[in-house]
Amino acid sequence: MVRSIKQWRWSSYRATAGYDEAHACLTTDWIIARFADSKNDAQLRYREFVKAGKRQPSPWQCIKNQIYLGDDEFIKDMQSKLDPERSLKDIPKKQKQAPIKPLANFCRAL
Repeated sequence: MVRSIKQWRWSSYRATAGYDEAHACLTTDWIIARFADSKNDAQLRYREFVKAGKRQPSPWQCIKNQIYLGDDEFIKDMQSKLDPERSLKDIPKKQKQAPIKPLANFCRAL
């Protein structure tokens, strides 16, 4: 593939980071506006943000019950919002289960 995201021509990164003009179908101002008031500063901070995330673990490794990305409290909250009267036959069993507790949790109980 490529060594740097700047080399991947099909990514929106080059336009968002300010290396290229954005294609007519691509809007980038809404995302870089989150980084600074000045467009140049925002693009620089966006580049730094992307670079800082390069060595981070994939968020896909943190998914629980095949659909949730968050801590146990968040998962419990989301599952409490399910309507108990609604059929769950279309939802895989694995996704309906409570998160698995680590072994250390059971050792404390003894």
